[in-house]
Amino acid sequence: MSPPMPEFEMPAVVDVPAPPDQHTAPPTTLRPDHTAEADASDDLGPRRAGRGGRQLLIAGVIGAIIGAAIPGGIQLAERAAADGDADSLRTVAMDYLTAIAEGRAADATAIVPLSSSATVASDAVLQSAERITEPEVRLVHIDGDAATVEVGFQVVRSDIAHDLDAERVDGEWRISTSLAEPLQLFEYGARFPLQIAGEDVRATGDLTNTSLYPGRYEFDTGTNQVFSTSAPPITVDGDPRTPIDAYMQPELEPEIARYATDLGLRLALECQAAQSCAIPADVELRATDQAYMRNIVGDSVDIGVPVMLGSNSGGEWYDVSLRLILDETGAPSEWLCAEPASAQSPTDPCPAPE
Repeated sequence: MSPPMPEFEMPAVVDVPAPPDQHTAPPTTLRPDHTAEADASDDLGPRRAGRGGRQLLIAGVIGAIIGAAIPGGIQLAERAAADGDADSLRTVAMDYLTAIAEGRAADATAIVPLSSSATVASDAVLQSAERITEPEVRLVHIDGDAATVEVGFQVVRSDIAHDLDAERVDGEWRISTSLAEPLQLFEYGARFPLQIAGEDVRATGDLTNTSLYPGRYEFDTGTNQVFSTSAPPITVDGDPRTPIDAYMQPELEPEIARYATDLGLRLALECQAAQSCAIPADVELRATDQAYMRNIVGDSVDIGVPVMLGSNSGGEWYDVSLRLILDETGAPSEWLCAEPASAQSPTDPCPAPE
């Protein structure tokens, strides 16, 4: 007989919550009306702080970039201004050198004036010279409104360099160091007209000698019925520390020199014989045949005749002073004499030749 089956009680019915509707969104906080951000919520505090932080970060980055750029921009502007300043000075200096190289003396003097007492040779004189070549501006140094500019050029294939001072006046650069040099004339025995390209270039009255721009110059040679003039060429380098030395020696025309020598010796012999001058009576006299020009004054030429005492050329000697008066054509007109071996000026007519 089978054992009896145990009895079981059915469990009480339990209410099980229905599964959520898959089409129903979970509850969320309502989106505020004041914003359109997708993740906005009523919890405004943290989200506002995050947004402001991002704005501050962006602003800081931009500010850093701008701050870093400002000094660089200022430097670029300053560099551009300095470059423009230097270019302006270079232009002035190059214009000056170009005017000299092209023979435009008046234009060069207008760019860099000289003192009021100085006289610059004309364009014709500069154009007659072997002028500078390869002019260049080598270096510019600016210190506020003062500056120095180094220039270079060649004169007769020699390299020349100079530092020129400059200053800013009314916003424009002006060079104050001129390259024009005054002529220094060394005369041996006479003063006479000195010309280059037909223009007088020596001092007259209270004026200084004419100033010349760098170059190599040839003096005019001239001959009249009484004397001739000539001189070696001179080279001007634009440096006043190396002055232009012109050595000029006029020479009497041979016929005039012979006549003056004979006249001077005759006067010395006559005064010696008459013992009317300081020449001793018991010495031999001879002329050295070296009558020379002492001076030219207006229409007269002063001449000296050395007369030697004895046969020794190194012995004592006296000068006989003569003066030749010229007519309106420059030809010899009258001879005046002074007492031999005296310091008198010739004022008396010379005795006629025997």
